[in-house]
Amino acid sequence: MSGVWTEKVKLTADQRILIIGTMHEFRDKKLHDLDVQNSIIMRIEGALTKLRNTQHSADPQASLYRLEQFVEAKSDADRQKHWKNLKRDELNLLDLLLTKSKKSDESILQYAKIAADSLKLGRGEKYGNRKNDKGVVENHNATRFLADQLAELFELQLDLRVGHAKKSVFRKLLNVVCDQVGLPELSIDAIRSITKKYNHIV
Repeated sequence: MSGVWTEKVKLTADQRILIIGTMHEFRDKKLHDLDVQNSIIMRIEGALTKLRNTQHSADPQASLYRLEQFVEAKSDADRQKHWKNLKRDELNLLDLLLTKSKKSDESILQYAKIAADSLKLGRGEKYGNRKNDKGVVENHNATRFLADQLAELFELQLDLRVGHAKKSVFRKLLNVVCDQVGLPELSIDAIRSITKKYNHIV
């Protein structure tokens, strides 16, 4: 036990009702299922809990750097060294991609490259802290982390396709959640950079 107190984030009854109500607006009957709805609510609360109890939001640029070092390693020894530097979330993602696609461990470099490529759009001011149309600085990395957590749940556990288009179920639901929990919405390119790595699963 680390002795660190973790404050769990719980959505209010009104927030839950609105988010679940939004799911009922979609045609996919899977989103009308109580267990699926509960899984989505729990994933939202889990992501918000992690964001609240860490000193900084998820950093896609740091993940990009670590994954690129692993992919670009010139020898097995260097690759092993960089593998040890990968964070738990990055290892979990690669493991899930391999498991879902039923590929062998030999494909791990391929998926590490896909994950790294999807994070390249996250460089710079466009997806970090930026000013909204009212001149207020917003932290979009927090929204990126929430979006990534929901995308992983949709594609890898619920077998629901994630899309970035304006009318996509995933983007509409993400925007409703952001509105309810006070996070800034992501642009279409930012959402595409997240969904891209999950769309590569075959």
